[in-house]
Amino acid sequence: IILTTLAAATQRVIAPDTLERHVLDIAVGARGDEKQIRDYLVRNGYARTDTVRDAGEFAVRGGIIDFYPPGFSAPLRLDLFGDTIESIKSFDPVTQRTDQSLPSVRLLPATEYGLDDESIARFRQAYRDAFGVPSADDVLYHTISEGRRYQGADHWLPFFHEKLATLFDYLPRSVTVTLDPQADHDVQERFDQIADYYESRVALARAQAESKSKRDIAPTYCPVRPEALYVGADEWRDVLESHDVTAFQGFLGGESVVPAQAGTQELFKIEKNNLVQPTRG
Repeated sequence: IILTTLAAATQRVIAPDTLERHVLDIAVGARGDEKQIRDYLVRNGYARTDTVRDAGEFAVRGGIIDFYPPGFSAPLRLDLFGDTIESIKSFDPVTQRTDQSLPSVRLLPATEYGLDDESIARFRQAYRDAFGVPSADDVLYHTISEGRRYQGADHWLPFFHEKLATLFDYLPRSVTVTLDPQADHDVQERFDQIADYYESRVALARAQAESKSKRDIAPTYCPVRPEALYVGADEWRDVLESHDVTAFQGFLGGESVVPAQAGTQELFKIEKNNLVQPTRG
């Protein structure tokens, strides 16, 4: 069971095949090159620190590499003996004491965009295609061009990748999608908010371009078009039509309600929080 929000379900994310190309499998007894592992961590969004305490951090001390992969309940310590991985253990981020041994681990990126040469080149080209030649005070463009991370750069995620996906691309077509009461209203409100936010950013960018002095306003901000970052109304409709959908409704005046399940034409009758057997409609 995956519990999510409309905001998350309508947002574009890194595609499954792209994510697969950015994983790193490590196993005890296998060959391990310290520089290769360190470079992987840097390229894929891990921040180097002296002591690893939070997700997305890594540290290197001699032949020991500590890192805290996203989604893990504890950081991991990789012990190298020469060019061989001698052990992989979890450890307490407070005491720094090792705990459970692991035979292998699959590392995933800490962020949705990398800073390898290919990603930077793609970002630069897409940015120029969308907004023209960047100005000298375009901090985002010049920071990424130098291979450095920029807080909030995920707002330009489409520029780093050839294609993006949605949460539904990670799920089989056989899954049933359930929607809370008033989902249709809420998703339309979400689309309206996205459009309003984009228009306000466009207005800000226009004001910056027309201003004779930029000292009193925010740095250059060039907004990405909504359809590049989010699912639109038509695409949302297509996604729902490709799955069985159960649209739940709230109780009205204490009476039972009957939500329809698209595709199978089954009706589920809900009475006082009890789900009874489906009846054919």
